[in-house]
Amino acid sequence: MAAMDPRRDSIYRLIRLVFLADMVGGLLLAALAGWVWDSPPVALAGALLAATGLLLFLFFGVLARRAAARGR
Repeated sequence: MAAMDPRRDSIYRLIRLVFLADMVGGLLLAALAGWVWDSPPVALAGALLAATGLLLFLFFGVLARRAAARGR
């Protein structure tokens, strides 16, 4: 059986899309909390949510690239 490229696997794509949506949601929350609601703690929580989403987005990208390089 031929090894499949994980970067083309639907689960990796879905995971990365979820974390991309997490980043957008976190940035939106931070922007709304900073400009509309004037709530620094909520803005910080949104920024941390976006940063966590970014780190996990990059992590799963590296994970897929390494698995593809190993031929899995």
